[in-house]
Amino acid sequence: MLLAPFGAVMAAALMYVFYASPLRNRIENKLYDIRIRVSPTFVKTSDVAVIAIDDASIAALDGPQATDLSFDALRRVTAAALQTRAKAVAVLIPPQLFSYRDPQITWTVGLAQRDRRLFLGTFDLTTKNGADDAIPEVLRPALDRTVKADIDRWFRREIVRDFVVKQDKELPYLPYVLTQLAAPGRLAEVDALPKVDGKSTVKLNYFDPGLLHQVRAEDLVKNPDAVGLDDRIVIIGYTTYRRWTAHFREATLVNSPWQVDGEDVEKGMPVVHVQAVALVNLLRGIWLHPVPTWVNVLHVLLLAGATLLIWRFSVGFAAFLFIGGWSLLLLVHALVIAGLSIYVPLADGALVSSLTMVGGALWRLSVEGRLRALHEARASSEAELAAVQDRFLNRFAFELAAINGKARAALERHAALKEAPGPMREAFVRALGSCEELDDYLLGIQQFASLPSLQGAAAPETELSIDVMDVIDKVLCQFESRLSEARLTIALHGDRPLFAVADRTLTSQIVYNLVSNAAKYSPAGAAITVHVAREGSRIVIRVKDEGPGIATEFHERIFEKFYRVKDDRVYKLKGHGLGLYLSRYFANQIGATIAVRSSPGHGAEFTLSLKGAP
Repeated sequence: MLLAPFGAVMAAALMYVFYASPLRNRIENKLYDIRIRVSPTFVKTSDVAVIAIDDASIAALDGPQATDLSFDALRRVTAAALQTRAKAVAVLIPPQLFSYRDPQITWTVGLAQRDRRLFLGTFDLTTKNGADDAIPEVLRPALDRTVKADIDRWFRREIVRDFVVKQDKELPYLPYVLTQLAAPGRLAEVDALPKVDGKSTVKLNYFDPGLLHQVRAEDLVKNPDAVGLDDRIVIIGYTTYRRWTAHFREATLVNSPWQVDGEDVEKGMPVVHVQAVALVNLLRGIWLHPVPTWVNVLHVLLLAGATLLIWRFSVGFAAFLFIGGWSLLLLVHALVIAGLSIYVPLADGALVSSLTMVGGALWRLSVEGRLRALHEARASSEAELAAVQDRFLNRFAFELAAINGKARAALERHAALKEAPGPMREAFVRALGSCEELDDYLLGIQQFASLPSLQGAAAPETELSIDVMDVIDKVLCQFESRLSEARLTIALHGDRPLFAVADRTLTSQIVYNLVSNAAKYSPAGAAITVHVAREGSRIVIRVKDEGPGIATEFHERIFEKFYRVKDDRVYKLKGHGLGLYLSRYFANQIGATIAVRSSPGHGAEFTLSLKGAP
């Protein structure tokens, strides 16, 4: 009774922690990462080229002993890029390598003033309330060509996802400026984005940096016309990590949107590639567009409904469907991200579907527990009723057998009536036959009533050898008068002795039922044959009659409880449909087998196979 309120309290507590702590953002980031990692790249671009400066480039441009690129080498790289027919050239100047107050930067500033295609990507420079007092004096002549290439500190601590493309009262950001130059129509949507702390951000979609047109700096300086920069936007930047200034460590490498949470920045993505990917997102309009709130609410409700639906299946299959369903959902979301640039949060769906999964499991267990208890109670009640019925049936059969025995004894005391003439003799024979038939019927009922006690007990000991011929002799003695009255003959064939490993009492009951069945369905004057022989390691007893026979389709059904063949030649005879059922049951108890071979009009042969004694 307390399970439901307790579960509701726990669910409410989890939801409070989920939304009041960073837990939701962390789960959303992880799910976002998974979708981004499996999303294919559908977008192709030839607009953007990257000039990579690494340690090999520095050695080629400034000599093998150089550890960092000099201003002179940087000027050569920039000048070579401007010799091409590039649409625009942006050179990222990391402050950890080049001081913005160094007079040597003047040449690059002057170059930007002369060639309007050149932009200087700077870091950690800002204006204050529209003033330019934070801009070094050496850069002010080219202030209109100076842009921000910053990656905020929280991107380093977390993962780059929401990329700043515009900020009020600040230097313009590099991707925004280059997009304005190459495809100004794309910026209308960016300008309409809601701002947080005066910043317009986009959630970067995946674009494989390997698809960018990449050129090594030394190849550009060696032969500018051969590197294919015509009509492209060129971004020049470092791809080598430097630790020297901790505050500016993100000027060369940062964690990327597609990098594992917490992975060191040295294994991250070069800033020049992040800027290029952001630029491709803006030029192609492929940044992720968050869906409206109602879409996310509907998404969550559908997930909850689907999670509840799977509890119609078994527990193991429901868990498989839940895990498989989420795997498929992540794949579908990855395709939606890649193909349609639509972003649907999954953290809320993960919470609700998990709570629904647990709630569904508890509900299923509760229902199954009640059903199991109801079933056990019903089974117990039925078992008690069956026990009462069996005791009554057994007692009834016992009492009736006692009365029948007294009646038979009274008839046998007047055995002289067998020799009486006419109707008197016929009445005596019929009365005595009825007593014997009733004995046979009551024996079957008593055997059936004793089944529950046999089923609850261990199988009888069958490791004792019995003389099969001796057992059959004693059974056949019980049929002498009955066979005589029915004008039936019986013949027993077999070698003596024949020993089997079986229970004497159950074997006797099986043989009795088979012979009784043969006598019941045999016409007057027919012969019954009992043949016993050793066949390999088995002792086989065959009881054959000349009765109406049994169609093939009924050969197994006649061993069912209470079943009788729906045939006038058979069904009109008295019987309870238990003899063959009990015979097979007893045979299973002693490790024997019983089968029938018959066809209509040709009698039946029942075979009992026992384990032969060594």
